[in-house]
Amino acid sequence: LRSTLLLQLLRTPSNAAAAGKLPEVCEYLSRPGFKKKEDTGWPLKAYLLSGENPDLLRKGARLVAKQCPGAADPSQRRERDTPSLQIKRDLRNFWTTGLVTAGWAIFRGWTAIFTLQANLELAAGACGALAGIAVLETLWRTEEQLIQSEWYWEDGYSAVAASAGMLLANCSALAWAARFSCIAPFLFCRLIKDDYMDAYRTFDA
Repeated sequence: LRSTLLLQLLRTPSNAAAAGKLPEVCEYLSRPGFKKKEDTGWPLKAYLLSGENPDLLRKGARLVAKQCPGAADPSQRRERDTPSLQIKRDLRNFWTTGLVTAGWAIFRGWTAIFTLQANLELAAGACGALAGIAVLETLWRTEEQLIQSEWYWEDGYSAVAASAGMLLANCSALAWAARFSCIAPFLFCRLIKDDYMDAYRTFDA
C-alpha cells in the first residue's frame, strides 16, 4: 500500500522533483522490493492477500530519475506474480458481495426439505440472485467511473443527458433485479460493507 500511494504521488512532476532531493526516498525506491505470500490454506485468500512491490518501486524510481537524473537507480525489471492492488481489491469486493448475496438467497429460499427438486430450486434461486447482483454491481461501477471522468463535467448538456440515461438504466435494472433475492444484499453492500472495507477507494498504478 505504501509503495502504491508513493507511486501515485510521484506521478506529479513537482512531487517527483521534490522526492529526488530526499535521500531516504531515493534509497527506498532503489530497493529490489519484496514478494510476500499470505500464509493461509485458502488458495483464493492467499492470492488476494499476497503482496509485491518490485514493479511499483521501479516505476517510482523512473519517475524520480526523469526529474532528477541519477537521484534514484531503478531496480532490475521483475514480472508480477499476482495482479495489481486495485484488481485484488476489486476481486475481493466481488467475492465478498457474492458470498453475501448467495447467503441471503439461500436463507430466503430455505425450506428444510432435502430433496433433489428442492436443492435444484435453491441453487436456481442463488444463481438468479448472483446474476442480478452482477448486473447491479457492473452498472454501479460503470456509472461511478463515468461520473468521475472529465468528460462528464466538461459540458452541462452532456452531464444532463448522461444523468437521464443512468436514471433510466437504474430503473430498468432494479425492476429486472427485483425478481431475484439481490436487492437487500446490494443495499447492504452499498451502505455497510463498502464503507467497512473501503471499497470505494481506488489504487490504480
